[in-house]
Amino acid sequence: MTLPRSDRTAGRDDWRRLLDGALPVDQVTAVAAIPVTTVDRTVVDCFRQLRLRDALAISDGALRAGATSFDELRTMRTFQRRWPGITKADAGLVLTDPRRESWLESASVATAHQLGFTMPMSQVWIHHLDGRLIGRVDFVWPLAGVVGEADGRGKYLGDFAGEDWDADEAAAHMLAERDRERDLESVGFAVARWDTGGLLRGGGGLSDALREARRRADPSRIRCLWRQDADQELRVWSPAGMTMGGNDGPHAA
Repeated sequence: MTLPRSDRTAGRDDWRRLLDGALPVDQVTAVAAIPVTTVDRTVVDCFRQLRLRDALAISDGALRAGATSFDELRTMRTFQRRWPGITKADAGLVLTDPRRESWLESASVATAHQLGFTMPMSQVWIHHLDGRLIGRVDFVWPLAGVVGEADGRGKYLGDFAGEDWDADEAAAHMLAERDRERDLESVGFAVARWDTGGLLRGGGGLSDALREARRRADPSRIRCLWRQDADQELRVWSPAGMTMGGNDGPHAA
């Protein structure tokens, strides 16, 4: 909770976190008659106060929902330019990408970044050279020739958690995932997979998966077509000049 002009603090065992900070009227709105900070203010505050992986998921989700924009976040960052933790916000804002579709995807990018990996492209459509779709992958590191797939249990439980769960349908789903991975490998990519557990204990599981895929990868072998948005024309794969990150977000080499 942000409290303007307050010297109150929260005890160590308190579930609250009380912060003293300026609250201009244009940075306050209401949800169900409860005063809350606006989305852009909330996102930057979260980057300053939370773990990077959680704050990035909040930022990606806010942009994905159209609740704020890159310009609004940049303006808010300028407003908070001398505030505690603003350098943490700078580090998070450059990673923001609204294409990511889940906490696990956002948290994976944050964890990989903290482990020293470059920022991947998110949600990329990969096709055979004859135009046949292989699939839309969570991440691609173009220069490394590595595809990354963040597979949380929720990705599958949504389809098979009900009482009408069908074993044959589940098996077919698993086989389709296997065939998709084989297709990706057949056009030259090395595929890395991890789940939520891969982010625990410093992200060791994620790091191992990416490094093992990088050892197998040979970017010179990749022969495919690709696009990042469904309405784009297919292009021949060429890592040179490919960008990572969101539409207006910063890019990593």
